[in-house]
Order: sequence, then C-alpha cells, then structure tokens
Amino acid sequence: MKLDGVLDVSASDISDFCNNGCKSHTLDVLSCIQDVKRDFYFGTKQNVSFVKDAIINACAASQRYALNTNVTKDPNSATSLYGRLYVPLVSTLTTMAFIATFGV
Repeated sequence: MKLDGVLDVSASDISDFCNNGCKSHTLDVLSCIQDVKRDFYFGTKQNVSFVKDAIINACAASQRYALNTNVTKDPNSATSLYGRLYVPLVSTLTTMAFIATFGV
C-alpha cells in the first residue's frame, strides 16, 4: 500500500494476508496514521477508516474474496457539483451583503 491508498490483495492471497500478520501490521500502520492526522485522505479520496473497515470486513468474511480499496468517487457526482457551486455562491452572497450594508 502506498499513499494512494490502494490495497489490492488477490483472492488466492487473501488467506495469507489475513492470517500471517499482514492484516495486523497494516491495521497498526493505519491506526498510527489516524492517530497522527485524523483528517488524512488517500489519493483515492478515501479516509483511513474506510481502508481499515475494508480490511476488517474482508478478513472477517467466512468466504474470503479479493480485497481492493481502489474505489474513487465519480467526479461528476452530485457532491462534486455541490462543491463547485458552493464557494462561488457564498462569495456572491457575501459581496452582495457587503454592497447592501455599506452602499458601495
């Protein structure tokens, strides 16, 4: 796993990952990151809790499948649109309030 946050474990390796120390070591590193910087986001736009939960759920399942945390949000999603409109809207309203208040 790198700073991009992608953890890709194949179905054939998932049992070794979960049972031979990789899982616990990875969770320890993620806990350390979370303790130092609570608002840390990986390159995939996922926070540390998402990656930790994905690992825990993948290893807790009775039928283990591959683990891949490479999930990115759609750049055209509604939250993305909201974020692009929010700042200009607040700026415009603030400017209008300033002009109305001071008569500039």
